Amino acid sequence: NQLFVCAVNGCGTVGRVQSTGHSAVYDPWGTNLLEMNTNEGLSSVDIDLTVVKDIRNKINIFRDRKPELYNL
Repeated sequence: NQLFVCAVNGCGTVGRVQSTGHSAVYDPWGTNLLEMNTNEGLSSVDIDLTVVKDIRNKINIFRDRKPELYNL
């Protein structure tokens, strides 16, 4: 989707629900920038928003649109 993805998950047990952790951050190319483990923790990662502009210039999805087919 040509954007950064921050996948946040809890960890530990709440009642009968077990959360597995492994929160992660991925860049628009799918490169893993951060992955947490199963323990509670806090982390941060710097993201370069110019990467989004770069990928949108290289993979221009709007060029392939065909609005006449959408029947909206």
